[in-house]
Amino acid sequence: MFDAQYMRKRNYLAWRAPIVCGAIKKVLNPQSVVDLGCATGDLVKGFREIGITAWGVDSAPAAKLVGVTDKIINSDFTEPEFWDSTSMNWDLVTCFEVLRFIPIAKFEYLTDQICSHSRQFLFGYVGENLPKFEKALEKNRWERLPQYEFKIRFAIQDYKTKPAIKAIYNGMQYWKPK
Repeated sequence: MFDAQYMRKRNYLAWRAPIVCGAIKKVLNPQSVVDLGCATGDLVKGFREIGITAWGVDSAPAAKLVGVTDKIINSDFTEPEFWDSTSMNWDLVTCFEVLRFIPIAKFEYLTDQICSHSRQFLFGYVGENLPKFEKALEKNRWERLPQYEFKIRFAIQDYKTKPAIKAIYNGMQYWKPK
């Protein structure tokens, strides 16, 4: 499904990176970011262009093959092999339009890893599994802070109807440890 042809089509999203990454920097000011399910890495490149250390992770080999940055790690971030192989911790984990594809059985493990390797989590549309994902975050003693979501939405509101930003705008949630 996520082959080179699919990834090449995703390159049209690169225009959104300065808008989304700029808003995130303005509101959350992370020093380092990992984008889980980064596809071609447009947001990774966008973060790097504004001085933020950033990496992307995607399980599709095509992501690295046709990506817009060489800072993509080909790995399945829902599996222990990725988390066991990294000693990195990030100020912020992002994951947009990907969580809806993750099997429910992996939510608890994934949230445990995100919570132990980061200080903040900003994600997009999860779909019908959102309540289960929220429970997994709450179990880790994290809380949702909508006031930050509102600030990011305000910063990107002029683009909220564009397909590349619409899902981020509408489905965004921001979480942090209590």
